[in-house]
Amino acid sequence: MITKVSDNYISNRAWFRDVLKGQDVILRGISALEYLQLFDGYFGESKIYVYAKSRGIYKNIDYHVIDTFDNIDYFHHDSILCSSANQLINDLFMDYGNTDEQAPD
Repeated sequence: MITKVSDNYISNRAWFRDVLKGQDVILRGISALEYLQLFDGYFGESKIYVYAKSRGIYKNIDYHVIDTFDNIDYFHHDSILCSSANQLINDLFMDYGNTDEQAPD
C-alpha cells in the first residue's frame, strides 16, 4: 500500500503530520532536512525516510528499523518526532562509506 504524496499539501511539514500521525517513527535523512526547513524537497515527492522499531505497511516509507530510539537525538514538534541537526550530521558520517562510490577505501 502507498500512502499520500506531498503534491496535495502546502508544505512538507503538513504532509508529514498527516501521513505519520499516530505512528511511532522519527523522521531521518532527507525527510528530517525538509522538516527542519534546511532543504525544500522535491516536486511530487512520495518517499518519507524514518527510524522505526518495526517495519510499517507503506511501500513509499523507508523504514530504517532499530531496536530502540534511545541512541537517536531527536525532538518532538507538532506531533512529529524528528532527528536533530546533530543526528543528521552523525548519520551522514556513518553512511558516507556506503554512499560515495568515488571515495577511496
